[in-house]
Amino acid sequence: MQARCMEYVPKYRPYQNGTTIFNSEISTFVPRFLWPDKPVQLGLLAASLGESSNLALMIFVCGLTILPVPFSGMVFSVALVPLTLMMVLNTRQVGLPAFVARRTVPFSVADKLLTWLTRLYEVAANATRVRYTFLASNHPLMLLAQAPLILLMAFFIFLPMPGGNIGPSGAIIAICLGRMARDGLFVAAGFGIGVLYTVIVIAVGLAGQMLLNS
Repeated sequence: MQARCMEYVPKYRPYQNGTTIFNSEISTFVPRFLWPDKPVQLGLLAASLGESSNLALMIFVCGLTILPVPFSGMVFSVALVPLTLMMVLNTRQVGLPAFVARRTVPFSVADKLLTWLTRLYEVAANATRVRYTFLASNHPLMLLAQAPLILLMAFFIFLPMPGGNIGPSGAIIAICLGRMARDGLFVAAGFGIGVLYTVIVIAVGLAGQMLLNS
C-alpha cells in the first residue's frame, strides 16, 4: 500500500508536511507478516492520501460504497449527507465524519481503493478541462440543483439493492470531479446519470407494483 500512496501523492494530492505521522493505531505495531490483512483506519487512509477538500472526500466515500464490502453502501452513504452540506455552505471545514473516520477496512480493501482512486484521477486528469464553468460554480442555482440530486443518490446507495451503488456513486463522482476541475461538462454528465438512474428506479418500482397488483 505504501507504493500506492507514493504513486498517488503528490501527483494527485499534495504532501501533508508530516501532519499524518503522529496519527497511529495500536495495530501499527503489529508486523504485516503476522497480520497480512491488518485493518486500516479510514480516517488515516484519507489523511495519508492528502484528501484536502470535501469534494475529494465525497469521491473517497463513493469509492468505499462501490467496493465489495458487506453493507458498505448503507454505512458510508450516510457520510455523504454532511459532506454535501459542507459543499453547499462552502465551509473551510474539511474531514470525514467521525463515525466513518473511526471505521477500519481490511488491508486488501484499502489497497483496492487506492488502486481505483489512482486510476480514476489518471483518467480524470486527461479527460477534464476548464469549460462551461458556470455549471461547476458555487452559484446558488447550481448548488440548488446539484445538492438535492447528490442526497437522492446517497439515498439510493443506502438502499440494499444488489449492484445498486454503481450508478448513484458514478453520478456523484462525475459531479465532484467536474466541480474540482471546473469542468461543467463533467458536472452535467453526472447530473444526467443521476436523473437517468432515478427514472430507471421509478420505472422498475412501478413495474414491480403493477406485477404485484395483477
